Amino acid sequence: LQIVRGEELRTRSEYNYIEKAFIEPPRGIVLDRNGLALTENEAYTDQTGILKYRRLPRHPFAFSHVLGLVGRVSEGDSARAGFTTIGKSAIEQYYNDRLAGTLGERDEERDAKGSIISHGLIRPPAVGENITTSIDAPLQEELWRLLDQTMRERGFKGGAGIVFAI
Repeated sequence: LQIVRGEELRTRSEYNYIEKAFIEPPRGIVLDRNGLALTENEAYTDQTGILKYRRLPRHPFAFSHVLGLVGRVSEGDSARAGFTTIGKSAIEQYYNDRLAGTLGERDEERDAKGSIISHGLIRPPAVGENITTSIDAPLQEELWRLLDQTMRERGFKGGAGIVFAI
């Protein structure tokens, strides 16, 4: 290589640098008492070609008060180094360390313009832990449906419901 491509490789090595990049894993799934998933992770590729995950709830409204939100790390958050998203409220926040998983690492060789020209995996990411709750998903969804229907019929702007067993 030194004889055949020596000049090319020397020039490349002078202007390139290695940078460590983190790979975020998919978050663990929040389950109801019977093992039904209350959340899921939708995979997508961002504009730089990095695989990312978007958090989606089972139902857009029935569980929002219990599941909470996942959002971008902001200045006031106490996120672990390298993570770009964090649980912001409710279960997502309380169990963030368990749901978040472990970052993966890779080396990225970049040229003088900052473009990635090669990369190598150092450690793959570890998926977050699943969390089982005491929620009964079909019951919660039916309660939400009945509350929503009653609020619309009567012109209410909000409501609450309680279910108890004797």
